[in-house]
Amino acid sequence: MGAPTPKMLRETIENQTPAFRLKRAESSGSLIYSYVIATETELWDIGDIFTEVAEGDSDPKPFEGEEEEEDALNINAQVENSCVNIQWKTQTLKRTKPAMSVDIPEFQIRKFEETEVVVSHIVSPGNFYIQHADSPEKLQALVIDSWKASSSYAEQNCIPDIGTKVMAWFPQQEQWCRAQVMKICGVSRDDNATDGAERKTSIKVEVKRLDHGDTACPSLWNVKDLPPEMAALPLQAVQVSLANVTPVNETDWSEEAVDWFKAMVHNRTLYARLYPQGPKVTVELFLEKGTLGAMRRGASLSVRLAKNGHAQHHKLKNVGLTNRSAVQLNMQKQDSEWEKYLISCYTQHK
Repeated sequence: MGAPTPKMLRETIENQTPAFRLKRAESSGSLIYSYVIATETELWDIGDIFTEVAEGDSDPKPFEGEEEEEDALNINAQVENSCVNIQWKTQTLKRTKPAMSVDIPEFQIRKFEETEVVVSHIVSPGNFYIQHADSPEKLQALVIDSWKASSSYAEQNCIPDIGTKVMAWFPQQEQWCRAQVMKICGVSRDDNATDGAERKTSIKVEVKRLDHGDTACPSLWNVKDLPPEMAALPLQAVQVSLANVTPVNETDWSEEAVDWFKAMVHNRTLYARLYPQGPKVTVELFLEKGTLGAMRRGASLSVRLAKNGHAQHHKLKNVGLTNRSAVQLNMQKQDSEWEKYLISCYTQHK
């Protein structure tokens, strides 16, 4: 590819939008600008610039030189680089909360009682999301309301801060969903512009569906401000981990453990005991409902996971060791038989 001609460069510059955009004005008189440094295909840097004009003396004084002119206006800047997590701060400025931030009530944990739940998204037995069993009905009503209000959603006039709650379009579900901005994905060409444009350069952001737990990378064209009326319903999903278990190798969950867990919870109503521990929540999951005086139910999924050789259980000694040994012996036996078969094939064709 050849170097761009002066004409091409001129057209590119003329078509560019301003690098700095006013984000909001503070009551103190300071201004906050958002900035973007990007090419048509790459996002180099984004962030906010905070500017504040220092109060001068009451008696104006004539300027005598460049140094005095610089002293007349004391501009303190803070640049927050959300791409590489580098911060440059001055002591006189503090981080401010976005003016239009909307809070959603937290997931309602029912302590000291067993709760019917469904699993909405799985990364591993140590990282998955659950919903109350009646959440799908509530979310269906929320989806209907979101469709009715979608025409009035305010467009993002700047790149949202990491952690901002928004309304985002999820094409796989074909729904507007409550979401949270997790990171900036990059810049790409958007062939699905909704305003009739042929192709637009679009910044993509990773967002998490707050009521389910899964993520997607929509363009900013499909990310809107979260209106207050869509924030009234409490969060319908919470991130949890199975209680009392860790991976067999104490570091990473095996594919077999993840697949086993997915198969056990797929399309099932489970019975959960939730244990909040600060920001983290652990959970004991059961396949049967526990009732006083009734027949004793089966073991929890934590115990079952360990007994099947996919985890270590902290409270039960040697649980899963026998099964893991049996699995390993069976694999060794299969490997030995396969080696014998290969040797026999080799000798027959020799």
